[in-house]
Amino acid sequence: MNLKILPAATASIVMLCGCSESTPPVERVPDSAEQLALFIDDFVARQETEVPTDLSAASFTEELQQTKADLARLRAIDLSALSVEEEIDWRFAQSILRGQEIAQE
Repeated sequence: MNLKILPAATASIVMLCGCSESTPPVERVPDSAEQLALFIDDFVARQETEVPTDLSAASFTEELQQTKADLARLRAIDLSALSVEEEIDWRFAQSILRGQEIAQE
């Protein structure tokens, strides 16, 4: 083996190994169907564990803020990227939340 090539080869390997670590990992963004599934899972779980309101004005305000936040999160999902069945689920979730918003206001 040619000893003149060994230092250059070693330096190349070290540089290549170092380059792969400097690249930050790319975070995968869920697609619309995944966003909808996560939203529905969160919404159902919250409904099942929700503590009844204490009937104070602050409690009603907090519930309304949560409903508006849920609506904003749902409406941020790209409806055109959903299947027909997913779009039905999206519209059903929106109707439930919109009804809650009207009642809470």
